[in-house]
Amino acid sequence: MNKPLLSTALFLLALLPFSCGVLLEEDLSKLKIELLAPNDGYSSNQELQELVWAADEVIDSFRLEVVQDSFSAISAYILDSTILGNSHRLTLSPGHYQWRVRGINGSSSTDYETFNLTIEPDSSLSHQSLYLIQPEDLASFNTDSILFLWEGLSLAQSYRLQVASHPSFNSQLMLIDQQISQDYYLLQQQLGTGTFYWRLRAIRQHLDSTAWSATLSFSLNIAPELTQPASASQINSLPANFSWRSASQHQRDSIYFYYENESSPFLIRASQTANFNLLANDTIGKGAGNYYWKVRAVGVNGQLSSYSPLWQVMIN
Repeated sequence: MNKPLLSTALFLLALLPFSCGVLLEEDLSKLKIELLAPNDGYSSNQELQELVWAADEVIDSFRLEVVQDSFSAISAYILDSTILGNSHRLTLSPGHYQWRVRGINGSSSTDYETFNLTIEPDSSLSHQSLYLIQPEDLASFNTDSILFLWEGLSLAQSYRLQVASHPSFNSQLMLIDQQISQDYYLLQQQLGTGTFYWRLRAIRQHLDSTAWSATLSFSLNIAPELTQPASASQINSLPANFSWRSASQHQRDSIYFYYENESSPFLIRASQTANFNLLANDTIGKGAGNYYWKVRAVGVNGQLSSYSPLWQVMIN
């Protein structure tokens, strides 16, 4: 085979897996999405609804659209989103809605299937449920500023947010018990390291309220930030002060000192403040050389943070 023909054959061979993948992908234009719940024409006074449709392994994702009134006469676009699963929860104020779904893969899509849904006005919050958006259950963060977010209810005048260090929400373990007028709350530097639990209820003052929502948990893992002495700096004499910044609301910090290439710390000390004085007596038997230090925090519920970075100093 001459070189031009060989090059062409190799090029076509390289394209073969891609071409086969396209040819083998299901043509979705002939499939029909099956909407499952709520039924077409369903009417309810429950503002929190879960829209469900049938899954299909040949479909990569679904396009969900929800409008107020109808798609032929839209008064408000409520949702237009790509969904990987086959359900979606949302809170709708009283009114008439249409929702529709279509399936999508890399090269084709189904037609939309459309259902009607009516949310009737309710006279009491006690029948309603709340949809908590974030922080999601079991979420983990490395920051001490947390945004709580939920979907509001039409009758609610305010919301009561509780955050505790135990799911019992015992008064001695309660960290936040806050009345809020909007459907979000930013909590900044009030929790510290550990696992926390949150719940919510909607309130009409002096009238009624929802039951407490489901309890969700989240974790904050905030490693201390070393400040001085700077990494790779020199210390000419002891005592020397080592300091750092820790998350708020924690029990204490533990500081670890290592000498040269030793794998185990020769000194571990607990500190209620974000600093520690290293004394000459602390280094007896070590002498001049390279020292390394790091810090971790102990949270209000006894949980340990990650370690800070390991910093090195030269003590002469």
